[in-house]
Amino acid sequence: MTSNLVITIIMAIVALYGAALSTYNAIQQRKEKKPSIKVSQGIGMITDAMGGLSDAMIVLTAANTGHIPVTLASAGLFLPNSQQMIFPPLALNVRFPYELVPGKSCRIYREATSIVKSIKEQQYNGKIDVVVFFQDEVGNTYKSKKTKLDLDGWKA
Repeated sequence: MTSNLVITIIMAIVALYGAALSTYNAIQQRKEKKPSIKVSQGIGMITDAMGGLSDAMIVLTAANTGHIPVTLASAGLFLPNSQQMIFPPLALNVRFPYELVPGKSCRIYREATSIVKSIKEQQYNGKIDVVVFFQDEVGNTYKSKKTKLDLDGWKA
């Protein structure tokens, strides 16, 4: 009777292991079919052919960390009080719609002073929380982490 009990326990363990492995595989397959875009922001400058530097730029980056292409339709900033600043498509170095294939990224550069000026025109001042976003053509929104933007630290 003890050998039957041992066999039953071993079979139960094998069955649990199989169920766990099957669940894990199903979750992984589901993840591979979903878009995954990592969004970030930073400050930088652009160099020209002569080695000159641009004014400070806000850099918005979208990286496709998933397994399927995603067609981006717009980009911008979420401001406090649920306001959005959407960057016009003609003013960008990336043209929307933009197909972002797996393993690639795109960067949008905008002059920091012009962005700060536009935000101040909306009656914001001091340090505010902003979130960079990209939106795809089917309505999914991909966001960065919240960042403090010191509006008083920029001439605008």
